Amino acid sequence: MMIFKRRPTVAEWSKTWLELYKKGRIVEMSFLNYASMVELHILPHIGHKRVNKVCQADIMLVLNKLTCYSYSHIKRGYSAMNQIFNSAKENNLIKSNPAEGVLIPHGKGNGKRRSITDDERKSILELAETHRYGIWIKLLLFCGVRPGETGRIKKRHIDVENSLLYVDGTKSLHAKRKVPITDPDFLKELITYAENLDEDDFLFTTEDGRPMTQGRKQFFWTEFKRDLSYYEPGLCPYCLRHTFCTDMQHAGVPITIAAKLMGHSDPKITARVYTHYTDESLNVAADLLKKYREPQK
Repeated sequence: MMIFKRRPTVAEWSKTWLELYKKGRIVEMSFLNYASMVELHILPHIGHKRVNKVCQADIMLVLNKLTCYSYSHIKRGYSAMNQIFNSAKENNLIKSNPAEGVLIPHGKGNGKRRSITDDERKSILELAETHRYGIWIKLLLFCGVRPGETGRIKKRHIDVENSLLYVDGTKSLHAKRKVPITDPDFLKELITYAENLDEDDFLFTTEDGRPMTQGRKQFFWTEFKRDLSYYEPGLCPYCLRHTFCTDMQHAGVPITIAAKLMGHSDPKITARVYTHYTDESLNVAADLLKKYREPQK
């Protein structure tokens, strides 16, 4: 154990915690996400305090500062703090963990995920044409990629000849999949974006070229959303992925195929989206039946 001549600050113990408890013990991406959470969201508020001087109110302060993010992001912040102070307790640096028993506040976009509206789609696509992070946004909308999966996409994952994108998902075995790139202009945009990268380079990284962290993805979305001319309450990155699924429903894609393209482990998950029938999807179904039966007459 590292010896401290005095009670360490939260910044000092957090660095020790990352090095001793996380580095080399978890996958690199998870380590970078923890490090990003600590550096960007925890240390600016309580990093200067001695670990034995932190109270529940300090933990609540950090969590309240995160309420502009999603609930899942806030939970990750709480998890990091809980582990940091629990390890401090185990090393006899503090008597009790100030994060224990703290209620996690709700974040923005909390609730049911939804598809984007027609007005939102127009606003998003218009901005994406010129915005620095527009291609990242289009990847969510046109390919249904999970935000967390975008950081694992490499140049070699773009199959230009067959207009396919390989998604190296990790959520389940089904998360690894190939998704068609149906918009030729978007395919050209991807090719141009990646032209100066090596085949094994990630498309999206941190500013210093490391694998993309959760904080970096959140930054992409926050910057993009801030510049939108129009959006409705509850808009979050997963709304774009949800829209990819409903677009498949409207196009008449069978739910079993849609489940594979979404990377769902069970079509029942996809059915939660496909059960939102609209007049458009019913008209598509009618047209498909009509085209199928015409040759039989």
